[in-house]
Amino acid sequence: MYDLGLIAKQERFQSNQSIYSNGTTYSVCRNVVNAIFANQPIEFEKHELLDIYTFYDEVSSLIGQRDMLMSKTRELLKKIESLENANPQIDVIEKLKKMNIAIEERTILYEMSNDLAVCRKPTSLLKTFDEIYDHPRQRMSKIQEFSNKENILFHLELITATEARFVNDQQLELTNEAMNILLGDDAVLFSQKK
Repeated sequence: MYDLGLIAKQERFQSNQSIYSNGTTYSVCRNVVNAIFANQPIEFEKHELLDIYTFYDEVSSLIGQRDMLMSKTRELLKKIESLENANPQIDVIEKLKKMNIAIEERTILYEMSNDLAVCRKPTSLLKTFDEIYDHPRQRMSKIQEFSNKENILFHLELITATEARFVNDQQLELTNEAMNILLGDDAVLFSQKK
């Protein structure tokens, strides 16, 4: 009667009761267990749909939390994917997926968009990657990939990197094309004049 995949997607799994299904153990909150045993419908909380700027801000907050809580990058990316799935009204997400841009790169674009819209500044390569990547080897590999402009975001001409003598000084900027994709009609407010 109840689809565990749907319940998991709605993020209703919490501590209290455990269910084992298809090789996976789930913890289910007491309200869901009680509804199942009473054969009553499960009441899901309605999530407020976010606008694009609130979405970018939420992603940025998750990135900051990952760094402060010392959690894993993998957990951060799963939370961001859940946030994407909970906001199908945001066209940008689907556009980036159709361009075959992986969740790691989408996360960086979301953070860069937030830096531009909220802070009105380019994104610091080192600071941003320190916040996203928990493992030093992974972080250094990504920093090198971006410093050498070998990432797909450079190949798709969505970002540029400032020339800097030291990686601490290197900054990432969205191109006008990226701003058109990520900010829509508001891109003209941030576009660089040629």
